[in-house]
Amino acid sequence: MNTGSIIEHIQNNPEVDQSKKEGYLQILSSPDVTKIEVNEILDELEDDIQGKVDDVYAGAGVKLDENNPEYKKQYQQMAGEIDAAAKEFSSSMDEIAGEMDGLEDKTAKEIDDIKIKSIMNSIGG
Repeated sequence: MNTGSIIEHIQNNPEVDQSKKEGYLQILSSPDVTKIEVNEILDELEDDIQGKVDDVYAGAGVKLDENNPEYKKQYQQMAGEIDAAAKEFSSSMDEIAGEMDGLEDKTAKEIDDIKIKSIMNSIGG
């Protein structure tokens, strides 16, 4: 899951509080957004979802037992999906950083080549 898909999820999710949604979108839309900020937003979304799930169960008179095997299974599945999304985002960011490093190296080499040609031309070579 990359930043774009996280933004899309937040925009299309009516369960996300509107004031939080605006804050999340502002942070995620920044070109300087960090992995830490994205992970914090994903953690907050997870906590909000868990809070709503807990409220539904409480409203139905069901006490969630974290030791219940079915509860553990569902929680682990949700946590796994969130971890996978965070890893996919991290991988995408690493890939982009690698591409940027490659472009910077290529640009630096091209500039060096131009400087060398300029010097050679100025000394009559």
